Amino acid sequence: MLSLVVLLWAILPGAAHAAVDLAITSLVTNPNPMTSLANPEATVTVTVRNGGDAQATFVSVQLLTTGDAEQIQTVTCPVAFSPSPDPALAVPTSCARGTIQPGETVTMTARIVVAGTSTRVPSFTHTATAFQVTPTGNVPDPTPADNTASETVTVTYDSTLTPDDASGGGGGGGTTTKAPTVSALTLAPSTFRAAKSGPSAVAARTPIGTVVTTKLSAAAALTFGVERAAAGRKVGGRCVAPTRRNRTAKACTRWLALSSRFTAEGEAGTNRQRFTGRLGGLRLAPGRYRLVVTAADSRGRVSDPRRAAFRIVS
Repeated sequence: MLSLVVLLWAILPGAAHAAVDLAITSLVTNPNPMTSLANPEATVTVTVRNGGDAQATFVSVQLLTTGDAEQIQTVTCPVAFSPSPDPALAVPTSCARGTIQPGETVTMTARIVVAGTSTRVPSFTHTATAFQVTPTGNVPDPTPADNTASETVTVTYDSTLTPDDASGGGGGGGTTTKAPTVSALTLAPSTFRAAKSGPSAVAARTPIGTVVTTKLSAAAALTFGVERAAAGRKVGGRCVAPTRRNRTAKACTRWLALSSRFTAEGEAGTNRQRFTGRLGGLRLAPGRYRLVVTAADSRGRVSDPRRAAFRIVS
């Protein structure tokens, strides 16, 4: 008799069903980034609420930024959520596998750094999405439109610095009003074994790793970063992390910035350093990568990033 009552409750029109109702209730960036300075930072805060009457399990909260113009450095996840992908391999861009109780609100924060650029970008767009990797029961989210939120951040600039597109100064030891430029970045060889120990960079004559050659328009401090290739899916014109929902979308390659960097002093003209395949005191795992370099002068003006692909073998 009890089984019949339960069956009738499930099929009768108008019967109440417990449902999850996820919503992005807030998406805020603070402070407003300034791209005329070297490595400006900001924090993006994403707030998610479960307004339904059922527990939301296997929840992921993902943040997308403006491509190469800015990079996520770290994420801080709510209790019982895990950073994703594996932070030992690349910088996470989402918090995954979490649970949100009915009526509960959780918050994820991400620290972003604006990429060095000599082109003034008028704005950045941040998009946050919350979804269940494994939906609760068979009851759909009653308001799926509020599972995603976007914000456009207008970029401000430091008025004390000369605009990067101003006319150049004279030669013969004179100064320039433009940011330095990296006109070339090459690695030879582009496939090599990572060193078992030691620093990220050593003298070019040392027989290990690969020789990195850069060409600079002026003396500048060089900052080298590494991006790791990862699987992705093409969604809305962007390459995003694979999920159960987008598993049938076209495959693509995401480039995930590793959190550590190494530096070197560069002179005008050709510079050479030897990269050992180590970063942050760790040996890079076998796989495909890109070396990224920017040059910053003494006034804080930063070049556009330049990239070169390489492969680490075992």
